[in-house]
Amino acid sequence: MPSDHRRYDREKLRSKVTVSWGRQRCVGNCINISNFGALVEIPVPIPVGVAVSIHFQVFDVCWDATVKHCRRYCTWYRVGVHSPNAILRDHTAGTAGTFESRQG
Repeated sequence: MPSDHRRYDREKLRSKVTVSWGRQRCVGNCINISNFGALVEIPVPIPVGVAVSIHFQVFDVCWDATVKHCRRYCTWYRVGVHSPNAILRDHTAGTAGTFESRQG
């Protein structure tokens, strides 16, 4: 089990993301990703429980998820999402250690 008591390890991921919910959309950054979730940083808050769609630019993949938490961080909001969707994991298999170097 990961040292911070999370069920799944998180990997850093530098990627622009587009987050959509209802008729709203905003652009932000992915901070990290795990087997069933991600942490994204966006300029507006999203209520807990809202269904969102996240487009990860680095993979050109869209991921359906649910907001689990939303906290203000400086002038942004850090939004934690959960998704049972395996599409992104299929695209990232074996590349976890290269996210930052490919994007940096």
